[in-house]
Amino acid sequence: MPVLRWAGGLFSVLFLGTAAASPARAIESMKIAEFTAGLDRLVAIWEDVHNLHDYLRELQTVVLVVGDSLVIFEPDSDGIAYEYQSTVAAPFPMASGIRAAFPLQATQGRPACVVGEDIFESEENLILLLHEFVHCSQGNTVEYEIKATLAIATEATERGDFMWELEHPFPYADPEFVLSYSAMNASLLAGDAERALAERAKLRAHLSAIDYEYMVWEEWKEGLARYLENRIQERRGLPVNTFGDEPPYDRIAFYHGGAHWIAYLVRMDPALDADPKALFEAMRLFGGPLPPPPRRQ
Repeated sequence: MPVLRWAGGLFSVLFLGTAAASPARAIESMKIAEFTAGLDRLVAIWEDVHNLHDYLRELQTVVLVVGDSLVIFEPDSDGIAYEYQSTVAAPFPMASGIRAAFPLQATQGRPACVVGEDIFESEENLILLLHEFVHCSQGNTVEYEIKATLAIATEATERGDFMWELEHPFPYADPEFVLSYSAMNASLLAGDAERALAERAKLRAHLSAIDYEYMVWEEWKEGLARYLENRIQERRGLPVNTFGDEPPYDRIAFYHGGAHWIAYLVRMDPALDADPKALFEAMRLFGGPLPPPPRRQ
């Protein structure tokens, strides 16, 4: 049975099985009302921030994990509120604090934001749900088109490795990586773009082609979600999320570093804010005008 995997503070999924014909247990009408009220609060935040980026323009499917059941809410016909759709059995075990976005059979293969009941406990949690909106939008637009250009994704698919985005053995503890990545982020925070680009060039020269490609992919996918999450936090008068900013590094470092690079690139070329594919290519070219990493033979 496929099992949800924990990775650096977030969850992701290997693959999705077929849900049972009926939910594991009924969800009381009181619980449905509670979730609907919580989603009304989400919509109020979304109405305030949805104009920040195209990836936030539309409400996304939200799935609440309650024990071994999934409670599914879809945007209404006007796209401005949520309506309860159905309750189904979870196709595999999911943790109660899950924060993820992936396709489900119950949503006809469309990406959905899958979260635990605790998502309604604070405004910060609801903003993390909007972070998952970004991943749904990526999946509905250019994510798979970009992946088709990546050697790491192609090779992983060929060997049946569906967990590569979480489990690629990136050299996070390599002293040269730690030094350059830390210096790069610090330089961006200090407004020293020249030094930041120099450190990026060191990373491009030091890392293997596959490791560099992995880093850029994670910086784009997770960095863009963190970048927009923090723009939402700023508009709402809340502290930005800096998790992943200090060693020891793991995959979450790319959320933080990617958000900084995206902010820098968008300042240099505002058109990139509306073109996620071009944004990825700009990120891939950091470190020098080199072609994408070649596929290993």
